[in-house]
Amino acid sequence: MRLSFKEKAAYGLGAVGKDMVYMLSASYILYYYQDLLGIKGTVMGAIMMAARVFDAFNDPIMEGGMGGTYIKTLGQCGEAKLTIALPEEYSFQEIWKQEIGFVVSKH
Repeated sequence: MRLSFKEKAAYGLGAVGKDMVYMLSASYILYYYQDLLGIKGTVMGAIMMAARVFDAFNDPIMEGGMGGTYIKTLGQCGEAKLTIALPEEYSFQEIWKQEIGFVVSKH
């Protein structure tokens, strides 16, 4: 199956957005654990690496479990998209709302 440039660009932009959310979350967690809790950087690196290795083995298992779910308007894994998207967005906003504060200070 050949993909057009437009389709490749669309997939690429989706991956960039996904990776930006991951990096924002990972950098916040690293800041919190290292600077506020005082955990060493090498320990945090090992924890992050272990999480990625676990993810590499866990993703195919989870994908196999969702292989049969199909919702016409949402496509493959539509049920998971409905179940996961809103809580994930809510938790992401709550994490950054605490950090940023959404308060404009007057200097």
